[in-house]
Amino acid sequence: MLILLKDYSKAQKTAYGILDEYMYYKAYELFKTAQKPLLIIALSTSNHPPYPKVYESISKANLSGKINEKLPKNTYENLNNYAYANSEFGKFVSKIKASDLKDKIIIAATGDHRVRDMKIDPLREKAFAYSVPFYLYVPQIYQKIFIMINTALPLTRTFFLRFMS
Repeated sequence: MLILLKDYSKAQKTAYGILDEYMYYKAYELFKTAQKPLLIIALSTSNHPPYPKVYESISKANLSGKINEKLPKNTYENLNNYAYANSEFGKFVSKIKASDLKDKIIIAATGDHRVRDMKIDPLREKAFAYSVPFYLYVPQIYQKIFIMINTALPLTRTFFLRFMS
């Protein structure tokens, strides 16, 4: 974390580290300058309480009464930081796909839990109760060699792998 704070003077320190956007800036920089294959394992904590102050990703006015019933505790902070974390990851992926790295990198990302503090009925809302998102970006040239197996992997971190061509 100290390296990131030194490299990015505007980086906001949080209870667990720094905001996601700076983690992704550094990951992109490392990939762009890598001289050999590189694996980065990174953990985002922006959607863990205590929630850091981030830019407004969602508007309080757009939150319906139903969502307030499902997330009675820290509703806005919880959802805004969840949206922030997703937005910053999306910006990182878009930046990779728009660069010369797009054919040299595999990105796999998952979470270690669902949206926190959400009240759910585990019998009627199994997707909310037991699932976490998983994202995989594989360049076109590598897709032929991958056999996708429909299985639940016990992944708890976000990780990126860059192949050198």
